[in-house]
Amino acid sequence: MSDEKETLQARRHRTGSQNAEQSTRPITGSDLAWLVYILISQIFLVINLSDISRDWRGWGQMPRSSKVWIVAGTIQSIMNVTILIVCTRDWLRNRKDRSGAESDQETEIQASAPTGFFHFIFAHIHCLDIISLRDHPENSLIGGMSWESTTTYYQEINRRVREIQGGLHSAQCIVFSFDFAKIEALQHAGKWEEAGALLDDAAAKLKLAGADAIVLCTNTMHFVSHGIETASQLPLIHIVDPTAEAILKAGYKSVGLLGTRFTMEKDFYKSRLTEKFGLQVIVPDDEDREIVHSVVYTELCNGIINDSSREEYHSIISKLKRAGAECLILGCTEIGLLVDEAGSELPIFDTAKIHAIAAADWAMEG
Repeated sequence: MSDEKETLQARRHRTGSQNAEQSTRPITGSDLAWLVYILISQIFLVINLSDISRDWRGWGQMPRSSKVWIVAGTIQSIMNVTILIVCTRDWLRNRKDRSGAESDQETEIQASAPTGFFHFIFAHIHCLDIISLRDHPENSLIGGMSWESTTTYYQEINRRVREIQGGLHSAQCIVFSFDFAKIEALQHAGKWEEAGALLDDAAAKLKLAGADAIVLCTNTMHFVSHGIETASQLPLIHIVDPTAEAILKAGYKSVGLLGTRFTMEKDFYKSRLTEKFGLQVIVPDDEDREIVHSVVYTELCNGIINDSSREEYHSIISKLKRAGAECLILGCTEIGLLVDEAGSELPIFDTAKIHAIAAADWAMEG
């Protein structure tokens, strides 16, 4: 009996020694890598949070993106501390003696499971950190159609940002500017699919450049805008929507529409106004449509402002009022260069300015 006890004690002693050797391990390179990784990410968190604090205007006035970042940064900080605690606990647990190989394996699996889970969550939360560190533009403008009106967009977007945020704040944006001669030739040749493909390609390039949304700085080319969201996987801030919303907010139901012949005659624009927003659309007669169209392409797109053309436009506006229009949509981004509300018989809704403000607001809201 005593021999059996001695044998059992010796076996336990050997097992304990083996377990002690197996469980006692030094801190490995991967452990150090995790610690350094967590430390660096925490430094980035502190730096970015300090940047946000300098621009603090109260939680209610903060952009949505900043709110998301603050919440994500707080969660990540908690996760950093949790990972450190779990890793330390597992390392200390591995140093203890265990009672058997089977018990050792089970303990190791149990210990590694929460660590792996936290590492997985940490990696996904850290993606938000990487996104926040990228100094990305909120809006991307597809312009140059013509550049005369694209300058209006750039000015109005920056004015809006300064109005809301104050100080030296200005808009972050990318501008893709077309050679309008190529686009105009495709328009008048009826090659709309080819023109649309150029827009899709531009949108895809803007996506690669870091865009968050696409602003198409032209009314007419919204005729072929349907492929932009698919090509870029980004939202398109449609020019009709904020314009129609502003009209409805002002209490109007019947609108006059001035634009290129394409915009006034094709259904893509008028149908969105009527079907989505319930507005009645009135356009000039054929002769007046040709006058409006010609002035846009031969004068306004070239930066030419003629008083005689302004008088013709005001005459056409008067006819639209007599036909029942309660207000007027400047459905070409260049027309605002010629016509303003001061000389108009109808309240004016300038799509270029309304669209630009909507884009700026979208960006500031995050």
